[in-house]
Amino acid sequence: MSISDVQQLPKACRHRGLAHTLQLDSVQDLQKKLTTTKKKLAKTPICGDYKTRLGGVKAVRPHKLAAMSKRQKTVTRAYGGSRCHKAAKERIVRAFFIEEQKIVARVLKAQEASKKK
Repeated sequence: MSISDVQQLPKACRHRGLAHTLQLDSVQDLQKKLTTTKKKLAKTPICGDYKTRLGGVKAVRPHKLAAMSKRQKTVTRAYGGSRCHKAAKERIVRAFFIEEQKIVARVLKAQEASKKK
């Protein structure tokens, strides 16, 4: 087995199993025995609406997220760490239009009340 080979083996450690995410990276010593585990790859968070990767947020495993500050886990805007800029813009515009509709409804109701008097 060469140094560049990677194989799936059951491991004698906490995380047992033949999962493809828990691969062993074969590293040879003089007795050709030593193996080390590869760390799982982290994925950047994705937008809940558009399913795109969020820019400005680091890709780290959950254990490291606990140690990171809030500034590193989010982007400083509305819906910063969970939605992309397009989804945030859509939601803000939708909320604005809903409020505008409420105002228009109030004005029409007031006009009808003034006509009746």
